Amino acid sequence: MGGAGFARFLDLAEADFRLAGAIGVQGVSFGGLFAAHLAAADPRVGAVVVNGAPAAPTVPEFRTARERLAAALGTDAPDRIAEVMDALCFDPDRHRVACPLLLLHGGHDPLARYEDQEPFLRAADPVTATLRIWPDGERTLYSHAAEPTRRPPPPRRTVPAVPTCETCFTWATRFLHSMKMKVQ
Repeated sequence: MGGAGFARFLDLAEADFRLAGAIGVQGVSFGGLFAAHLAAADPRVGAVVVNGAPAAPTVPEFRTARERLAAALGTDAPDRIAEVMDALCFDPDRHRVACPLLLLHGGHDPLARYEDQEPFLRAADPVTATLRIWPDGERTLYSHAAEPTRRPPPPRRTVPAVPTCETCFTWATRFLHSMKMKVQ
């Protein structure tokens, strides 16, 4: 997967005098897939958050999702769309994530099951990988967006799937701050 455009983002973040420290990257849905690819390809990424991303994207069965994907790719040709999806696959044996990784998952996400995201954990160091599952969470955890934070997070280096009432945004922000990342 070509990453010149995403690497340019890192160039800009490094050049911004208002930001200090390592660079953290967070991605939601396909953005999570791109964030994981960037973290695997560029050592300047100091931490990555993946939320609701399939490691091996496919053409969605939902009509509106298919139409949005076709529009984003500029084609409605099924063979071309499938070709692009194949090229975007994140293989944990080829794409290793050296920085800390936080994987966020909603148990009721109809587009990205846990099994679809698990390869990101396999690509990361188990000592610095963290998994958070909201069993009742929907697509990219939007159903938890307005929840208040009720308890502090467990230690960052734990991996168990623990139900929680905290928002995914709060978790992502705390994770990146704990890594001393540039967060705007």
